[in-house]
Amino acid sequence: MFYAINSDRTRISSLNATKDEKYFCPICNGEMILKSGEINIAHFAHKNNECKDDWNYDMSEWHKNKQSYFDERFQEVIVEKNGIKHRADVLKDGVVIEFQHSSISAEEFNERNKFYISAGYKVVWVFDLTLQKNEEQLYWDDYSDIANMMRWKYPLRILKDTLAPSRKNDVIICITWDNEYLEDEDVYRIDWSSTGIDEDDLGRTNEFPNYKKIIVSEPFIMERNMELKQFFYSKDERIRQELKKLRIGYSIKKKRSKRFYQKCICLSCNR
Repeated sequence: MFYAINSDRTRISSLNATKDEKYFCPICNGEMILKSGEINIAHFAHKNNECKDDWNYDMSEWHKNKQSYFDERFQEVIVEKNGIKHRADVLKDGVVIEFQHSSISAEEFNERNKFYISAGYKVVWVFDLTLQKNEEQLYWDDYSDIANMMRWKYPLRILKDTLAPSRKNDVIICITWDNEYLEDEDVYRIDWSSTGIDEDDLGRTNEFPNYKKIIVSEPFIMERNMELKQFFYSKDERIRQELKKLRIGYSIKKKRSKRFYQKCICLSCNR
């Protein structure tokens, strides 16, 4: 973890901590030690390697960098439900953001979603696909007539056959990648997935999301004061909110020209 409690019960960041002071876990109150190395950024670890919180957490520099887009008070927030405590990477506006750079099992992925939803929160997952993007396993489909269509050669197994992307759900799946042409705070929400066909033991066929082809939203720009509820907005709602900031009236009930609508989309994604 990147935050611990000192002897004065003050919350301290691992970047400001020193090795000559004692620190404690905000969940189990166990003693923590400060660790730093070439692979993982400075972080706290349990001295006895035991904690009531048995989830696996990413301690990479990428992970800390993503969390740092938000104010410290929204980072590593402790969520409690029925006496069980876990820490959310970011918690703001009733929405939890989980940044995922390393692999995660399907069991823990589903467990986290269930826990946060039962505690009354919506969940946004942001997966780092830099490696897949650089190796051209994820790329824009330039031959598609549909805007923002991408092809994903090897989709994450935890998503296939399980979670269908939808803005109406309590769980949103987003992707991001870093390269010289794209700011690393740009995050894309997956709005649609292609489906595969499966046949069960009774010979019935079912369609399921396979993420081989996906349609993504215009990018969300990670900002310190961004409202996390916007991840769940429809395209029209995002346009309405952006134009509201510019003090431009807009109603989706009114018939508008295609040119006007395209202009609104450009304004909504800062293009």
